[in-house]
Amino acid sequence: MFCIVAQEGRPGKAAQPDTALSAASTGYLDIPPECDTRCKEIIDCTGDADVVRILGLPVDKGPERQPGAYSYKIEGIEYEQVWEKEAQALFEEALAGGFIQQGDYAFPNWAPFMFYLTQGGHECTHVYDADTSDAEGQTRANIEGRARMLRMYKFLREWMPGCERAVVKALAYRAVSRETYRIVGEYTISRDDFLQARSYDDNVCNAFNYIDMHSEQGCDVIFHESREMVPKVPFRALIPRGSARITVAGRIVSADRWALAGIRAQCTCMAMGQAMGAAAALAVQRGVPSRDIPARDIVALTVEHGAVPV
Repeated sequence: MFCIVAQEGRPGKAAQPDTALSAASTGYLDIPPECDTRCKEIIDCTGDADVVRILGLPVDKGPERQPGAYSYKIEGIEYEQVWEKEAQALFEEALAGGFIQQGDYAFPNWAPFMFYLTQGGHECTHVYDADTSDAEGQTRANIEGRARMLRMYKFLREWMPGCERAVVKALAYRAVSRETYRIVGEYTISRDDFLQARSYDDNVCNAFNYIDMHSEQGCDVIFHESREMVPKVPFRALIPRGSARITVAGRIVSADRWALAGIRAQCTCMAMGQAMGAAAALAVQRGVPSRDIPARDIVALTVEHGAVPV
């Protein structure tokens, strides 16, 4: 989604403050081609930097990205008939024989196959071709995700004791990405910044999480040295470079891949969204661009509305 704050103003680049937001030829913004949308502030929460790209502001999309996911839930497994070692052996045999494929179970380097069974497959399948930043990529990811689900369901029903009466109880309507476009912001958060829990002069929210880097081999998890270490997100990492009245929130934050693997957690995405909503509201109230709002004022407003102090 993206958020327009207050009608009749005009968002745009710092050098071109009268630039209007027009329809995109890619992405998912449902704006008629003949329309311009004018406002005082924009917050891009699209997950793919759709609005930032429409405005021609700089973004980064590296050739290597984390796998996406396709969510589903399998129920009706009779766990009293499942032996962990047998389940692992059957999984490895099916994988070696090509009945299932690498990525159908996402975490073989992290947890035995029994984990997949206890989760009912929920959030346990990787989608390697998960670039959902345009309609073609979303379609490919959907097809791959559903094919993986069907392989695993067939494997459980035909191979796994205790799964003969298993059923697919829920399916997501689409596959999702963990990483596509990120903005090039006024500051880029690095892996060291995140792991050292660096504090900034312009902190706007906390980033309560560890690094959770997914790959075709599985998942690598890196924790901080101490529970007392809480990473922060600086305001500058949410301002596209060279812009004046647009901010971002979510996984399109300006960060390197390893830092993003920690910051993209839902709790931090929500905190970024609340902070940028506060920045936009204060900017409209004061008649200045959001980037000119002091970070301390943003934090004060979010705390007033229940946010965790930074």
